[in-house]
Amino acid sequence: MSFQNKVVIVTGASSGIGAATAIAYAKEGADVVLMGRIYLLVNNAGIIGIATVMGENTMEEFDKIMNTNLRAVVHLINLAAKYLIQTKGNIVNIFSMTGRAVVERVSAYMTSKAGLDHYNRGAAKEFAKFGVRVNVVTPGPMTTDIHETIPADVKPPTIKPLPLNRSSESEVETRKK
Repeated sequence: MSFQNKVVIVTGASSGIGAATAIAYAKEGADVVLMGRIYLLVNNAGIIGIATVMGENTMEEFDKIMNTNLRAVVHLINLAAKYLIQTKGNIVNIFSMTGRAVVERVSAYMTSKAGLDHYNRGAAKEFAKFGVRVNVVTPGPMTTDIHETIPADVKPPTIKPLPLNRSSESEVETRKK
């Protein structure tokens, strides 16, 4: 089986069987994520979708968005907590300014990001006594793949005035052009 362009997560990769396994997958072309002692957890994954108040698929879409944007973060932090405490590590949660805005038809996304913002505050307070920092990063408007999944008539909020009067692009998005 080819592992070219496949992501493989190997826990315990700092030594022994885990290290040997990671090396073997890398030789087969896999993009290997190595995990040993955790020092930094970055929660960035997110999805957006249309979930209107009276839509037929509102609850299905709401659950999908909340499970990805909020529940997964809580779960990963819970799983990594003891390791982060051992290393006096750091957590960075990526927020969205949409969590503080009102945009029609994306209330589930807004709710997930607002929930993440509030969860971050509680987690920061709880982890502080162990020397673990919990931060949230709120990038300004960015053009990313997530925008391809929403209808063109749903516009993300913008902060006025934008000094450069444009959205930013990630290095990955710039390379695609």
